[in-house]
Amino acid sequence: MAGILDYLPEWIAAAGVPAGSVIGFFWKGDDALSQDFKQWLSQKILRMKLTVPDISSIEPLGKVFDLVYGPRYFGLITFLRVAAVSTIALAVSCFMIGKEPVSSLWVLGKAYPVGFTLAVTVNIFFDYISVTKSRFLIVALAKLHKKYAVIIFIFVDLILTTIIFIVYATVTRPVMPQTVEELQSVPPIVMQAFTTWISAFFFSTFLTLLLTTVYSVSLVLLIFFNFLGTRPYMRWLVPENILSIIRWMLPVETLPIRSIGIVAGAFLFLFLAVFHALL
Repeated sequence: MAGILDYLPEWIAAAGVPAGSVIGFFWKGDDALSQDFKQWLSQKILRMKLTVPDISSIEPLGKVFDLVYGPRYFGLITFLRVAAVSTIALAVSCFMIGKEPVSSLWVLGKAYPVGFTLAVTVNIFFDYISVTKSRFLIVALAKLHKKYAVIIFIFVDLILTTIIFIVYATVTRPVMPQTVEELQSVPPIVMQAFTTWISAFFFSTFLTLLLTTVYSVSLVLLIFFNFLGTRPYMRWLVPENILSIIRWMLPVETLPIRSIGIVAGAFLFLFLAVFHALL
């Protein structure tokens, strides 16, 4: 994969790899939903009258997390699933920064195998705490049946995850350079890898918050798109055949979670592409 990415412009790799990963995360998410859940989500997106009991807007996302991480919150299998997703998220986060930092991490891993392995293990441990905290929070909010459960989750999870990040920084601070002289003695490749590691760890720790944000934004975009699709004036803005292709790509009625994931990936790709263009 690295060989293929070497022939691509950096901004495409930086935007495309995270976007593709988000789509992959949601791709099989509909398998986690019952027929009533899928029908509720489809009817919400299509702005139709509900024919099933109303549920919390964040509950479908919790079911997707159950599918990806396993239904149990504690246990070896769950931990290993979180570890796998965390490791993938760490690598994907490096692409968000750029292709070169991935190479610097590879050099760092070969130069300091024990320290690098320990750092990955610590990263997985804190990511497991962050993911488990988010899953408990989703269940608690789903039981409250609040109308704006997703928004509440985003704010509360942001605060709790920030606390976890501060604890991580406090725990790892003793092994960091303490003085200017110690900082200047660090080889450039190690400093570059260290900067990449902190940035990537930040993104991977806030993974559930990122997924919840793109989930909610994509849900709103799908609702807005389907609303426009029913307006007569859209025929002048977007040809009917184009609308038909988009509806085929976004099978909201049968695969609402996959449709949300596709929109989330496209949204993230555009956001990161613009971000790198402005750097």
